[in-house]
Amino acid sequence: MNHEGATFVHHLARQAQLLSCLHWLSTFQVLACIPLTQSVPIQDVADLAGVPLSHLLRIVRATATVGFLHEPEPEFVAHTALSSQFVTKPSLIDAVLFICHTAMPTGLQMAEATRLQVQSPDSSPCAYALASRAVKGRSSENGQQPNLHRQLMAYQRLSNRALDDCVTQLLSNLDWSHLDGATVVQVGPPSTAAARALSGANANIHFIVQMYDRPKGAIETASSKFGNIMVQQRMRGAPQLVQDASVYIIHSPHLSVHHTTNDLRTQFIVEIKAHLRLLQGKPNAQLILVAQVIPEPGTADAEVEAASRFYDLSLLQMANDQALGFEQLVDMVNDIRDNTGRLIVTNKLCSRDHSVAALQVKVVSFLDDQGS
Repeated sequence: MNHEGATFVHHLARQAQLLSCLHWLSTFQVLACIPLTQSVPIQDVADLAGVPLSHLLRIVRATATVGFLHEPEPEFVAHTALSSQFVTKPSLIDAVLFICHTAMPTGLQMAEATRLQVQSPDSSPCAYALASRAVKGRSSENGQQPNLHRQLMAYQRLSNRALDDCVTQLLSNLDWSHLDGATVVQVGPPSTAAARALSGANANIHFIVQMYDRPKGAIETASSKFGNIMVQQRMRGAPQLVQDASVYIIHSPHLSVHHTTNDLRTQFIVEIKAHLRLLQGKPNAQLILVAQVIPEPGTADAEVEAASRFYDLSLLQMANDQALGFEQLVDMVNDIRDNTGRLIVTNKLCSRDHSVAALQVKVVSFLDDQGS
């Protein structure tokens, strides 16, 4: 007999219970009551947290089945390598609370939001708006307003760290050997992680990393085993002052529920156009565009595609929005032009291991188009 359906449902139930346990532990700050390096009586932890011993004991034994806390001897509790991270990195707790307080209630309103959209396509609220009404009602009753912004930022930082790793991996696959002594400019990356990794493997390349959100006038130079990396502040769409680089890498703005995909697409295009005139005068300079995209079905590993699809759903639920697809990105770039020339994609770089894509593009003047 095939029990696949039942197994799937049981797995969902366990995940739901695990999430409820993490929420309970976070609400009563139980994890901070347990020493990081030794076991203590569960009764002592219950007294310190102000919770019933019987409840705490059952929750500890439940989460221990997945390696979160453990009971080294009867009615004693200790941290595991996993649970201790939620003490040393409290942003993980904020991310869990975002899932509990916002993401899950929002997801459960998706069907109602769809029903309202069918009835009134031009004025239908998103699922998040529907969920927020109920949350605000409960918050006003008990006097508590969850710090949504902090929790959302913690949740998004987890995604950004994963994005950092993907960008580093993708750019490391490019051939940098011919750029000995050259300058590479990164515009708007998530962090300096990729530049540090590339500098470590290519010590003779000078990297300039231009960030959008640094304090005004902040410029720092780091000399280390990763090589020379200069970090500068940049205003989006401003003229590019570094005009002698061999490679310009422009990163798309970070995906966020605070900004629509159209807003991010517009910001990306503005930054690309700011480099068009410069690149027309430097035919040997390379332009690489890096963006997080939704992979085409079947083109990425199952885990990568699942993460991308569920993130796309979160944009639908939170803002009636959708993420940018890979082919949409290519079409967008091919449509970028000014009164002197246009961009064409010359190479597409993507991997089954992540949802980040890079496009190598070149500027073609309209005079060249006419000549050909």
